[in-house]
Amino acid sequence: MNLDEEAVEKLRKLRQLSNVRIYKRRFQEIVDTTQNVPDEFSIKCFINGLEIKAGVRRFQPYTMYQTIG
Repeated sequence: MNLDEEAVEKLRKLRQLSNVRIYKRRFQEIVDTTQNVPDEFSIKCFINGLEIKAGVRRFQPYTMYQTIG
């Protein structure tokens, strides 16, 4: 498994366990180790890991900036 594959798996499994700020920081740390992960995939993983995913999905973000901003 290469670094991007490992990062993809980490992104898929990452969940918000405390506040959003900590989750966002950990998510960004993982994304920063990759080069080939599309924004669409990152957005989906970020939202799926949130405790408040339904509220974020309602806004239909289409960029990472909109999603985590």
